[in-house]
Amino acid sequence: MAFTSKEKDMALKITLWAIPVIFGAGAFYQMMVSDGSAMSDVRESVEEQHDAFQAHEKADGHPITLTHIGHLTVQQDEILTEQRVMRVEQIEQRVDLAAICQATGADCR
Repeated sequence: MAFTSKEKDMALKITLWAIPVIFGAGAFYQMMVSDGSAMSDVRESVEEQHDAFQAHEKADGHPITLTHIGHLTVQQDEILTEQRVMRVEQIEQRVDLAAICQATGADCR
């Protein structure tokens, strides 16, 4: 069976059309496979971060934060002690002022 010139042209056109389609399909398949691999890497990374975040939430706190809180607690205690001393001094000053006002008969309002 001999092919005619039209049949040869048609076969050549089909072959020329099929080559980019086949290569395009192969490239599309490769892209999908590599994207799937990248997605699994991203999924693993997200799961690792999620696990680390859960462990972080369960922790009492960062060591640095705990140190800062310790320093703030000490400073707060010092401030409260100083305020108590100042209150005692103010009471003593009021008593002294009242004694002065009473001794001199001044109107100290």
